[in-house]
Amino acid sequence: MLCSTLQELKQLTESLKARTEFSSAEGEKDVNRRKNRYKDILPYDLSRVVLSSFPGVPGSDYINANFIRGASGSRAYIGSQGPLPHTVPHFWRMVVECEVQVIIMASNETEGGKHKCECYWVDSQHEERQFGSVSVSLVKASRCVQTSWCAHCGSSTVPRATRQPPWCCLAEERTICQFHYVLWPDHGVPETVRPLLDMVRLVRDCQASETLPLLVHCSAGCGRTGTICAIDYVWGLLRAGVSR
Repeated sequence: MLCSTLQELKQLTESLKARTEFSSAEGEKDVNRRKNRYKDILPYDLSRVVLSSFPGVPGSDYINANFIRGASGSRAYIGSQGPLPHTVPHFWRMVVECEVQVIIMASNETEGGKHKCECYWVDSQHEERQFGSVSVSLVKASRCVQTSWCAHCGSSTVPRATRQPPWCCLAEERTICQFHYVLWPDHGVPETVRPLLDMVRLVRDCQASETLPLLVHCSAGCGRTGTICAIDYVWGLLRAGVSR
């Protein structure tokens, strides 16, 4: 039954690629191809995150990420690939421009001997890293936020992003909370469901509203990312007392 469902989903995905309203033309452009971690996983043009453009720089508005609607109908999520070494500045531009308050990371930097996500944060309060026009430092970190899921979540960090000119006339500082779920194998499933549900609840304790998007990413930005968005979406329906 499961194999049949997965095959139907694969066929649906392939059929959507042939429909003009689900074009991924921006991701296929030569100037943007190297910004995609996987050549066959591209954002739809109709829902992709569009960054501010740099005059005279083709493709400067592109990042491999899509807006996803939540239970309220708003753009409640951004589903993104894990940043590549040369796309971390784009990733932080997206965080700042889309006013992201919470990031959920569902992959590890390395899995199965392969590099799956570039490190875009800092681990020490004495460290500061510069990504393009965004400077990132650490406010605090916790490795055991709640007993039922601390073994599954490597850390909950609170990075601070400072945006410098020329994006704005004055420096702008924001604080973002990052949840990192470490024991979810690529092409696999978590050993137990409860810690994942607890993490989603804790995320909504940090940001209850869907007026600003949660940024969710794994490596490709589809499997684990989509599952977390789906769990939160269903929970949002339950909180609202809506049945569909």
